[in-house]
Amino acid sequence: MFMFRSFLLNAAGQTSCSLHSRFYDISRWLIGRSKMVVGVLMTATTLLTHIVLFTSYVFRYVCILLFIFIALSKY
Repeated sequence: MFMFRSFLLNAAGQTSCSLHSRFYDISRWLIGRSKMVVGVLMTATTLLTHIVLFTSYVFRYVCILLFIFIALSKY
């Protein structure tokens, strides 16, 4: 009887331990994956912001030059 009880306790402990280990592995994988996703999103957002700012910067000076060209061509 004592051996059977220790076997059940040992089996329950191993199951719990392996289950905990499995959850730990899954959580580490999810944390790594979420860090990667956040990094990709931050990089994409930064690139998009730089593209928009650069485009608006170029567009502003193209409009200024166009305005100057039109103003000078009337005279």
